[in-house]
Parts: sequence; C-alpha cells; structure tokens
Amino acid sequence: MLGRNDNIRFYLFREGDSGLTEIPPLKDYEAGNKDVISREKDKGKYFSRKKAGKVTLFREGYEYLREVNAIEGVNADVRLIIKEKNDRSSAEELLTISNVGIDLATLDFNDDEQTVDAGVITGGLLELIEKRWDDEIDIMPDVSLDGESIGELNTKTLTLTPRQIFRRSRLEVEDGTELLIPTSGGGLTARAIPFQVDYRSETEVTSVVSPVMNSSGGDYADLQFSGAPIIFNVKQNTDYILRGQITVRVKGVVLGGGPLSLDISIFKDGEDLVYDRKVQLDSTAASVGNTMTYTWNNEPLFLAEGETLCISILTSPGAGILTEIINDSHLFIEQDELFRPTTTRAMRLGDLFDRLIARFTGTPGLFTGPAFQSSGDWYDILIAHGTWLRNMPKIINEGEDDQQEIQAKMSLKNLFEAMHSILEPMRYKQVLDGLTQRFYVGPELETQNNEVRVRIGETRETFELTQVGKVVRKVIGDNYYGKVQLGSNKTGNDYGEVNNLVSICGNATWNTINKRSDSPYEALTDIRTGAEDAELQRSKQYEDNPGVDAEYDEDWFLFDAKPSGSLFALKDWSDYYESLPVNVYSAATNYNWAFTPARILERHAWKIATAWTQPKYFSESLKFAASNCNKSLITKKAGEDALQEGQNIPHSRLSKSTTYPMSVEFEHPVSQEIIEQLLSDERLEGQVAYLTKDGVEYGRLVSVNTNNEGKWQLVQARIA
Repeated sequence: MLGRNDNIRFYLFREGDSGLTEIPPLKDYEAGNKDVISREKDKGKYFSRKKAGKVTLFREGYEYLREVNAIEGVNADVRLIIKEKNDRSSAEELLTISNVGIDLATLDFNDDEQTVDAGVITGGLLELIEKRWDDEIDIMPDVSLDGESIGELNTKTLTLTPRQIFRRSRLEVEDGTELLIPTSGGGLTARAIPFQVDYRSETEVTSVVSPVMNSSGGDYADLQFSGAPIIFNVKQNTDYILRGQITVRVKGVVLGGGPLSLDISIFKDGEDLVYDRKVQLDSTAASVGNTMTYTWNNEPLFLAEGETLCISILTSPGAGILTEIINDSHLFIEQDELFRPTTTRAMRLGDLFDRLIARFTGTPGLFTGPAFQSSGDWYDILIAHGTWLRNMPKIINEGEDDQQEIQAKMSLKNLFEAMHSILEPMRYKQVLDGLTQRFYVGPELETQNNEVRVRIGETRETFELTQVGKVVRKVIGDNYYGKVQLGSNKTGNDYGEVNNLVSICGNATWNTINKRSDSPYEALTDIRTGAEDAELQRSKQYEDNPGVDAEYDEDWFLFDAKPSGSLFALKDWSDYYESLPVNVYSAATNYNWAFTPARILERHAWKIATAWTQPKYFSESLKFAASNCNKSLITKKAGEDALQEGQNIPHSRLSKSTTYPMSVEFEHPVSQEIIEQLLSDERLEGQVAYLTKDGVEYGRLVSVNTNNEGKWQLVQARIA
C-alpha cells in the first residue's frame, strides 16, 4: 500500500503550456501548506483559496518559475494545482483538490538548494480585475489600454420622454427703489423695473443688471443692451403663469414729460433683441404722487422660442421723471412646460462591465452573470453618461486649436457599488467556462441557498455526521445594525437650478430597534437615479447649448427601461403598481419607480433583518429617520398594502434574514471526502451541516483551514 504522499501529485500550469508540468511535493505540505478557504467579505463576498503562508517548491518547480520570470516577469497567471488519488475508488482517479495562483512578485530563489519560496494568491482574471478595481477608465476608445482592438461600444438607443417639472421663480424689488427716466434726446426714455431674483427654477429667468432700455417714436425699440430682461431668450415655446404685483409711484418731476405707461415689453430673434410687441398694464400722468399698479393673478403668458421679456416703463422724449417702486412689488414666474422628447445612447450594465474589463485585458466577452443577461431580473436596466443625455459629439470643435474629445469614465468599483446599492445586494467571483476565466456578478442572495451541500462527517457503511470539537460561539456585533441608509447620494433634492424640486429617488435613513448599536448598514452610490436629474441634464441638448458645460456632464444615470421595438422606452408607474402613485407631482410622467429608497430597502431586507432575529422584535418596525427625497410618496402593488416612503416599515412586511448574528468556530479534520464537498463554489453557497454535543446544527461557511486539525468558522444559519 502506498503512503499518503505517494497519492498526491503537484503541478504548475500557465496559459500557453501544452499540458501540466509535474513538480516534486511542496515542502511541509502535510504539516501546514494545505488550502485555506475563506469568504472575502470586504470584496465581492466570493470564496478564495489560498495557503496558510508561502509555499516552497523544489527542482522542477524552481526551474519552471525561473523561466517564467525571465520571459514574462510578473505578467503570467501561473497556477499551482494539486491532485489526490480518490481513496474511495478502486480506479486510478485523481481529484483536483487545490488550484491556486502563484504570486510572481514574491518569488525568492535559492540557487544553491534549487528551491523557490512563493506567495499564493487567488490569481487569474480576478486578481487582475481587483488590481484595477478603483481605476477610472474611459470606455469610449475602441482599443484596450495596450492598443488591442476591442470593437465599438455596444450601446442601445433609449427614448427619454419628458418628466414634467413644476418650476417657480420669484423676483422682487426692494421698497423705495428709485428709477430715474432722464432727458435722453429721444433714444433712452424707457426703463426696466429692476427686479432681482430671490430664487429661480428656470435658467432663462434673470435679475435686471441695468434698467436702461431703448425707445423710438414714442415706443420701445430694439435693445442695444442685454441687462434689462427678466426672461431672456427662451429655448422653446413656453406657457408661463404670472403671479404677483407691481406699484410704481411718481416721486419727482424734473423736466416734466408726457404720460407714463407700465408695460410688458417683448423682444424676439434671440440675442439680437429685436422689439416685437408690448402689453400695457397701467398708465398715469407725470405728476408727483400718481401711481401705476398691476396685479397678476395666475395670468397666462406665452413666449415663443427666442423671445425675451421685460417689465418696463415708457415715457415721452425730453422727460426727467423720478419714480420709486413700493408696496412689496414681487413676481412669481411659474411653468411646467414639457421639454421635447429626446433619445440617448445607453448601455446595459453587463455590457458596461464587459467594456471596462476589455479595456484593460484586451479581451471582450469576459463578463458573465445571468441576472444581467437575457431574461435576467436586471437585464434591461440601462446606464448613460451625462454627455450622452445631451447628445454631445465625440469630438468638440474638431479641427480647431481647442479640439476636445469627450470621455466617459467609470470604475469597476463604482459600477459594482451602484448595482449593489440600487438593485439588490451583489457579489462577484471568478468562474471557469471551459478553459476561459470569466468575471461573474450576481445577487448575493445566491450564496444563501437553504439546501445542505456540505456535511461534516465520514462514510463508513453509510455517511454519518461526526461530532466537531472545541466549539466557540461569538456574537457578530456589527450585524446588529443600529441604522440603515440606502440609495443615491447625488439624487434627491439638491437641484440648484430648480427651487424646491424633490425627486422620488434619492437616499433615506431608518433606525433599527438596536438603540445601543452604532453599526450602520450602508449601501450608497454616486450614480444618479432620479427622473428629475435626467430631465435637467437632457434639457440642455448640445445643439441648443453648444457652448455650455452642464453641471451633470461627468455623472452617470440609471434608467429602468424596457425594449420597445428596436429602441428602449422608460418603464412607467403601470409597469409596477395597480393604481397611480399619489403625493408626487405628475406621476404619469415620472419613472425609475424601482429606485425609491423604500423599494430598495425591500430588496436589502434579507441582509438587514439579522438586526432583529429575536422573536420579541418581529412585531416591531424600522423607524424612519430622514431622507433627501420625497417622503410622502405612496405606491401600491397588487396584493400588498400601500407603501409610503417616509414612514416606519413593519418587520413583518420585510423578508426574513438567512442567518443569525452569531458565528460558530470549531475544529474537525478535513478528510478527502470533505475536501470533495468544498471544491465548488456552488457547494460552499449552501448550508453546512455539523454535529455538536447538542445535536445537528446548520451554518453558512465563512472559512475553513484544511490543515492539521481543521479550523472552521461559520455563521449560524436561519432555517426558514
């Protein structure tokens, strides 16, 4: 009978090799160089396979790695593969019990002894991806960072229908403000009422910089100065509503003059400011104490594209009249005009992940994940860059000295965090598709399978669980969350150009029943999720504003979309709810309903619920604390109670946790029979059954050190 070591084979392999290269056994393999399998919690929550420390390779291993170093430096993916004879089979069958990467940056060669010490890593594509994880990369070029062709960007065309936004601006004139209409020789006998912006929601609304206006033949004339308007050069035909009042009193008459008229004066042809028409509001003789007044009571006003408006006073040539504005003169300008529909290029999330990977590997097609592929839950979620929403050209000022090429930068980290924060908890890992390594992203809930897939025991006549030893249980204090914060950092209510605008999307905070815990559950992203964000950005189409840098040009936007013929359309409320949502302005034009904080919370609940696993808390609620978005919104899906965003949410409404906040550590030798159960991630993502003095228990694997006595760490599973 052969000794155990004779049943184990060791190999090295890298891409391009014709086969495996067998090497002598590792130094001290049986004494402590077997695999340590652990869940990389702070990364993608995948299982890594490493060694407890460095490994020492002899002779052929030494020569192999010397050659690799001489030819490829640290750029090769060298695998250390260990196979063992199946001791439960009579056939000469070898099982792969370990496949890890050699860290080529840690090699220490001893020429006299012909040995090499090497660190062990996960290796492969995953190692390369994690080294680039934080790097912001421009996705626009058709070549990799090394100049290899990766093809054109795979984009879709999304139709952006208008999101109706109520816009209100307020202008005012301080009581007692004087306005002199001097002797002018006939050309400057008009003045603009010097309204100043208190706040504004339309970019075309502006403060009066200079009240001087032109006149001719007793009427207004083309403006030679652009400082007088309060609405300047509107970008499209617009219906406004005016509310407010104005009172002008004659304070002094220097040279006399004809009557005064208080008017709305309108100019056309954009920045040329060609006089078009006026609407007289009031008039009076030029006598001290006389007043002109007007009250706007929700009065409609139409301005065509390119028109400009002033509130103004006109008198006859040769006048010298001092006026003052009194009685809390102010004006509200309101409108909810719909900007014309536009289209934008956009990408599926899986396609964007694949593009980022291709940019630094030179190989497209390395991303996989059923959730982001055909028929997957998140297949039709689209993402678009701010410059795409404005339909900016790839090159601005092409051929000029100030030529600029548009970039769209994204990092793997930011993209993954957006998926994790807005869609549902996510994880990533490396998978093998035949001989090709691929980068996998999918719901973390996949790792919480309730099927028992690992059993700690041995087969005698039949398989039996064998008792584990040295059991230690530890409270996972960090999982007793004290507060929960979810959503987008950038979306919500901070829309500087529109006063009091609030989105249904953004972020919100709830407090848990754990008042003594300061441990947070946070899932936040800087990707924009609100319909309002997209509306403000797309309304600055490049063809209308070629010289404007918009505030959101460098941001990314998520869209909840669906195929519509050869294009994509936005999902509306009826794709989710049985009735029109309430407490939101123009619900019929809103979208991204799946991205509101309370709906995001529902998808994260199975993780958050570890904070209240004791039965006494089942009837309690998450306590709403704050949000930066619409907290009054109420939505209702068929078969469920209505959900209000800014309210407490009962635990009974939310999914139950898959674990308890308790880790279990114990010792049990890891036999070949157990090793076989640990070889695939699918087995590791189920439950582990183990036997203690109290009976059979179930957990979810955190780590196992397969050396010597075998050290295990699990999280106690919650059985549904």
